[in-house]
Amino acid sequence: MYQGDFHYTCFTEILFLDLLTRSGFRINYITTKDSWLFEVSAMKNEDSCVYLIFHLDDRKFIQSVFAKFLSRSPDTEAMMHYVDTLNSGITKEALYQQIKDSE
Repeated sequence: MYQGDFHYTCFTEILFLDLLTRSGFRINYITTKDSWLFEVSAMKNEDSCVYLIFHLDDRKFIQSVFAKFLSRSPDTEAMMHYVDTLNSGITKEALYQQIKDSE
């Protein structure tokens, strides 16, 4: 019988797998112990949280992408340029890739 710390939850295996996957984890294995406790081995994907920044407002998005790939904040001119670029219709995904490729 499991003697460690545990919390009662309402997770099914399918729900648990879905939540882990959507949170950016790659599942190595999942098993059930003692008919109720999940034992999981999972690894966080490198870019697993990327999708979260696409929901930020334009300025925060640009700041986040600069920090991730250029290890700095954008100066005023760069911020204005990239905000204008987004306003012209380029997608955040395309701008993300453009800044990533510029590193």
